Formats: sequence, C-alpha cells, structure tokens
Amino acid sequence: MNVVMVKLCHESNMQHEIVTYAALDSMSSTCFLSNSVYQALGIEGKSTEITIKTMNDESKHVHLSREVLLNVHTVFLDLFSLMFVD
Repeated sequence: MNVVMVKLCHESNMQHEIVTYAALDSMSSTCFLSNSVYQALGIEGKSTEITIKTMNDESKHVHLSREVLLNVHTVFLDLFSLMFVD
C-alpha cells in the first residue's frame, strides 16, 4: 500500500485546506477519512450507513458514517475529486 501527502478541501471553502497523508488502496471501493480531519475541515456530511466487507468475506455494518465529496490535491500533482466516508 502506498502513502502520499495530500491537501484536502471542500467546495464550500476551497481556501481552507488540510494537509495530511492518504493511504492508496487499489482494492478498496471507498475512501475513508479520520474524524479529526473531517472536523478540522469544518464540513457537514450526509449521514449514511455502510457495510465494510473484508477479503475474508467478513462484514461489519457501520451506522454513524457521513458521506462527503472533497477535492484532493497531491502535494506534487493536479486536482482530482474523491468521495469520502467518515
């Protein structure tokens, strides 16, 4: 798994960026964001329920998640967008 430094911001306040590290997991269908980064961005997300399924086919249902759309800049490359679930 690769780890890269990124700058995150929400479209409601593109000037407010958080610099953090992101783990790139090519086998994942969803991106996750720590609660502390979510709170530091000062954004609201849509409440959602998710199920996390492992490679061993084990499932875990998570009730208190939030869905947000963030802009992601790598420190060295161009802009792209990802959907994050907290």
